[in-house]
Amino acid sequence: QSVEEAFGGRPTCFFLQGADGDINPYYAATPEQAGAIKFCQWTGQELAQEVVRVVKAIRPENLNPSRIDFSEDEMVFNLRWPVEQFRAGLLKEFGPRVFEDHADLLKDQPVPNTLTLRVATALIGRKIAIAAVPGEPFVDFQGIWRNRCPVPDAFFLGYTNGYFDYLPTIQAASEGGYGAGDSNTYLEVGAGERMVDHALTKVYEMLGRLTDMPEDLRKPQ
Repeated sequence: QSVEEAFGGRPTCFFLQGADGDINPYYAATPEQAGAIKFCQWTGQELAQEVVRVVKAIRPENLNPSRIDFSEDEMVFNLRWPVEQFRAGLLKEFGPRVFEDHADLLKDQPVPNTLTLRVATALIGRKIAIAAVPGEPFVDFQGIWRNRCPVPDAFFLGYTNGYFDYLPTIQAASEGGYGAGDSNTYLEVGAGERMVDHALTKVYEMLGRLTDMPEDLRKPQ
């Protein structure tokens, strides 16, 4: 709302979260009685002011070609833990209410051995790439995506197409801790890396740099 007001209410603004599974705002752990709501609002206003500053400095350019390529694909992942033992452990530790906001896909029996997730990839004007994954990916994925993506501007979004808890990197999973080695993560180790690789492959396909036929078998056009 603050950003829209700064531009006379003309644009429609929306908020998208990146890969913030293992990062928090500085005041994230502030108790309510110590002003948590005030700090939350302050953080939002600071973010809005920075957005306005950046937007005013942007100089638009024509995208050539003016096109949008999009793909949404299903990916199948194994569960990280032995499924029945994992479900029983959750019930023992937290009770049945655990499935109201956590691991709800494991609520009913028989518990599935695999989960199907949707990963979306978009390429705008062959210059802007977007990868959208479910769950809470760790922040390193954002940098990996940006560094490996073959176009100038690359954005990595989490919390899309459903919620599947935390997506730690392989290294983070080996180190353990909250969201990396506890019950808040239940997809197989390496799931996040597979999603990034999948989205990168899609971008290269959209750019025409990967094809469906071997080079030596393609007929000249």
